[in-house]
Amino acid sequence: MPPVHRVRLMVNYLEEFGWHPIILTINHEYYEEKLDWELWNSLPEGLEIYHTRAFPAKWSRIIGIGNICIRAYIHLLLTAKRLCREKKIDVVFMQPNPIFWIIGRFIKHSFNIPYVVDYQDPWVSEYGRSVSSLKKAWWANRLARLLEPMVLKRVDHVVGVSQGTYDKIRTPYSFLKDANFTELPFGAEPKDCEYLETCPRVNTKVNSKKNVINFVYVGAISYAMHEILHSFMLAIKKIKETKPQIYKKTNLRFFGSTYAYKITPDHMVATLLANEVGIEDIVEEHPQRLKYFDAMRTLRESDVILAFSLTTSPHYTASKIYPCILARRPILAVFHEKSLVVKTLHDLNIGSVVTFSESHPVEECVDRIAEEIEYYVQKRSLDMPPVDQAIFEKYSARNMTQKLARTFDRTIGLSS
Repeated sequence: MPPVHRVRLMVNYLEEFGWHPIILTINHEYYEEKLDWELWNSLPEGLEIYHTRAFPAKWSRIIGIGNICIRAYIHLLLTAKRLCREKKIDVVFMQPNPIFWIIGRFIKHSFNIPYVVDYQDPWVSEYGRSVSSLKKAWWANRLARLLEPMVLKRVDHVVGVSQGTYDKIRTPYSFLKDANFTELPFGAEPKDCEYLETCPRVNTKVNSKKNVINFVYVGAISYAMHEILHSFMLAIKKIKETKPQIYKKTNLRFFGSTYAYKITPDHMVATLLANEVGIEDIVEEHPQRLKYFDAMRTLRESDVILAFSLTTSPHYTASKIYPCILARRPILAVFHEKSLVVKTLHDLNIGSVVTFSESHPVEECVDRIAEEIEYYVQKRSLDMPPVDQAIFEKYSARNMTQKLARTFDRTIGLSS
């Protein structure tokens, strides 16, 4: 999950910029999901981590509660208070979860310690407003609408993966000023590539067909991506009808496309759309989630990496774009013109971006997408030119952590 990687990347560099990280999390035995232990190898030695207990899911699910943050809430709060009594805590940095954030409010009330919250997606979602009250999304929306004002009323600073992400809370919370916000995208971490060099593995599902160009998408396909993916597949269909020789050399592969634990045919969105459009013969979907480094290995074995925006969030900045950049493969992206991803890929000269906007919707981009697909299928060499390191550093995890550290400095009144 993205919040994990925000913390995983920043702990590598916080000490360099004058901050000692102390991590409070939940003991692994209380998770229901399969954990990615390979990520542990990427953490710095000697990291100070405290684990709490949680109520076992087998008991809490009797009353319909499986969320680990709810199950661990009391333990997290008590441990957080103990750490604040025993250690010199200057700032509490809260990852995006309503349960975690309200703990920050309690800590500030009890110890007068400032807290910073991290917006990676809007907390109060439009989707949650529209669904039935029988769905968990409806209850999550109501919980967010209750807790968000309590958290933001006393928050000291808000960071967000893009300005557009936190702009949505400016209107209802007009007491927050510009100085209360910092744009902080995820960064690219070269150390991840160094690790892959020492632990090579091959995803045979990528390279099973020869003499074709594998266009590979790794990640969940959310509802807000359906329209873009549909337009992308219509571009493939156009190639099928007009240039069959190009079509025969084209292959689409999707990995980790759903978060669902029990996967059904309805969760395989790429397959359903391919069947609807009529290009199912060149589409393969492997919906099970991939571990992080396996996902990076898959990206590196692709010929062209696919990246898609959300139609509902113009400023959407996909955190997974940075592993895509590190994979050193061409990227074919379809994004809203306001997304930071567009500027990032243009600056680094990695692949190509097809942009859409309110006045030029993605349905009108089919011809442009088809041209880009044809270009990559016909191109003899897909090797990428060297990245300008000075530009790359701007988007590195180290640079993003420096910005976060300076935010902490300002929060407690230190001079940068």
